[in-house]
Amino acid sequence: MTSPGHFEFREIDVVFHAEEAVRFRADSFECSFGSPERFYEEAGPECRRYLDGLSAKNRDLPGSCVHVWLKSQIVGQVEVRRDPNDAHRAHVLLYYIIHEFRGRGLGKHLDTYVESLLRHAGVVSAWLRVSPTNARAMRFYQKHAWIDRGPDEQHPDVHVMEKNLLVPSPTRGGS
Repeated sequence: MTSPGHFEFREIDVVFHAEEAVRFRADSFECSFGSPERFYEEAGPECRRYLDGLSAKNRDLPGSCVHVWLKSQIVGQVEVRRDPNDAHRAHVLLYYIIHEFRGRGLGKHLDTYVESLLRHAGVVSAWLRVSPTNARAMRFYQKHAWIDRGPDEQHPDVHVMEKNLLVPSPTRGGS
């Protein structure tokens, strides 16, 4: 495990790091669904809809779409947005770690970053979608106090998981 002090969370620069952002998001679809095609369909021509969305999320909630840096290398990505209908709720869209850094404990730092960001923004609960076929992700979320609410009504191929941010996370020994 690498010390959290070595990591830096920086807002995604869609001018200089669009390629990485798109590649990471596409790979997350590959890991979850076996293909990135659905991502590319939703992302629009040249992935502009996706990239413009990253910038808009960061304007709404600064620090919500970040790359995770280890020295001069981007090793991960986080995407989260405040719920447009409830300012006290947020949707985690992506926790992503590059393949060679998986299994080293970095994921808990992403989760801690998001918890802190959202708590400071007055958000009290978060939710995400995860493919139940992505067993590694399911285990990670359950270990970090995410509760599986079952299949999503709109997207039955994924499960909804929720986290109450008012309850201290057991994996961090409190807040």
